[in-house]
Amino acid sequence: MLSLAMATLVMSGYAQITLYPSADIQFRAGNTTQSGTGPSFEIHSLTNGSMDYGFVAGMKFDLNGLLASDEVITKAELRLTSSQAQADIIIFPFTSDFGETGGTTDSWDAKQTYIMDAVASTPVVDAFRPNWAGGKKIFEWTDFENTHIEDYQITVDVTNYFKNKVAESEYEIGLLLAPAGTSSSTYSIIFSKDASADTYGASMTNGYNDDGTPTGGSNDVTRWSRIEQLLRISGNKAVSELYPILTLTVEKDITGIINVVPVNDVNKKVISKTYYDLLGRQIQGRAKGILLEKSVYDDGSVSDKKLYVIE
Repeated sequence: MLSLAMATLVMSGYAQITLYPSADIQFRAGNTTQSGTGPSFEIHSLTNGSMDYGFVAGMKFDLNGLLASDEVITKAELRLTSSQAQADIIIFPFTSDFGETGGTTDSWDAKQTYIMDAVASTPVVDAFRPNWAGGKKIFEWTDFENTHIEDYQITVDVTNYFKNKVAESEYEIGLLLAPAGTSSSTYSIIFSKDASADTYGASMTNGYNDDGTPTGGSNDVTRWSRIEQLLRISGNKAVSELYPILTLTVEKDITGIINVVPVNDVNKKVISKTYYDLLGRQIQGRAKGILLEKSVYDDGSVSDKKLYVIE
C-alpha cells in the first residue's frame, strides 16, 4: 500500500522529466514582423540554390526548478512530429532570448544576428530526415491498417548539449531547427506546441472513413480533421502528441513518497496510473504544472515519472 505521508524514502534510481517548449517560433528571412503562435514550422531556404537559412525555427525549454541539486541528466531526447518531410534538418545551439510576442520583437530582423551565429556553430544534431508515413503528408495518409501518428515522429539525441548547458548553470535552453540543403521548394514541416484547430486553418483535403473508404467528395473535409482522425486511430491520442517534446532521464537519490522500481522489460503491461502533486496529494481530473505519475505493472513493479503539463 502506498503511503502518502511525507516520510523520507531515499534510494538510487532514475526518473524522467517530460516537457514541451516554453516558446517556439518560425523565423522567415526578411520579415520585420512575425506571428508568435503558428501551428508548425517550415524548414528550407528562401532562395532556391542558396544556403540562406530563409525559414528556420527556434524553440526553447525551461528547466528552471525541474532539476534537484542531486540530479544529473543521463539522457536528453527531443521528439519532433512532422506533417511532411522532404528535406533534411540540422539542429544548432540557439539563444533563449526570444519568446512568442510576435510583431517586431521576435522577428527574423530582430534575431538575425543570433540566427547567423547559430548556423555558424557546431550542430547539436547533424543532418537528419524527419519521418513521414509512405511519403504522404499527415493529412493525406490512406493506409489505415499500418499508419499511426508514430510514423510521423522522430526522436533525436540532444544529451551532450543539455548536460553541458546545465553544467554551465543555464536552465533556459534554446535550439534552432535549420535546413541542411539549399532547396526552397522541397522542405520539411514540423508541428509547434501551438498546433490546434484554431491555428491550423480551414484548408481542405479528401476525406476517408475509418475503414479506408473515401467519404465521397473531393476536398470535402478539413486537413485538421484528418489529423484528428489519425490521432484517434492511433489510440485516441491527444493533440499534444503533435508537439515537440523533450524527455530528460535523470539519475538521482530519490527522496519522496514513491518507491521507484526501474521498468526495463518492454513486455510489462501497465495496469494502473495515478498522479500526485509535489506534496504527495493524489490528483483527480485535469491539472497543470509538475506532476508525479505512478505506474503499476502486471508483475507488481512500480515506476515513477515526473511530468510537466501545460494544457
